Amino acid sequence: MGESYERRKSPLPGDPAPVNDPVVEVSDLHKAYPPRKVLRGVSLRLYGGEIVGLLGLNGAGKTTFIKLLAGLLEPDEGQIKLLGRPLHPATVRSAVALLKEGQPSFSEFLTPRECLLYYGHLLGIKNLEARVA
Repeated sequence: MGESYERRKSPLPGDPAPVNDPVVEVSDLHKAYPPRKVLRGVSLRLYGGEIVGLLGLNGAGKTTFIKLLAGLLEPDEGQIKLLGRPLHPATVRSAVALLKEGQPSFSEFLTPRECLLYYGHLLGIKNLEARVA
């Protein structure tokens, strides 16, 4: 394989990120709700175009992990990077959309495609129909 790779437009203005770099990078993440440690040293890299699922028993830390990624909680230890930059709540709000489960809303009556179109429209995503397809 060659050393070169295509560049794509980053969701963060003025900061193009290479395709081969992780979109999200989590390093040695820890979170506790004393006296209980919920996350202990979680590390992973997520790349553009990947679809990832979190599996675990109740209380395993899935929701806590998502809240950390969304900037709704601060980690006790470790680091989260979004597009190579340290995670900051304002950065997350400008680049990430989160639809939390378990809260009744009109979207429970929409198909997945209709949800993507609706929220994509709210976010002003260009070429929405093609991207959803």
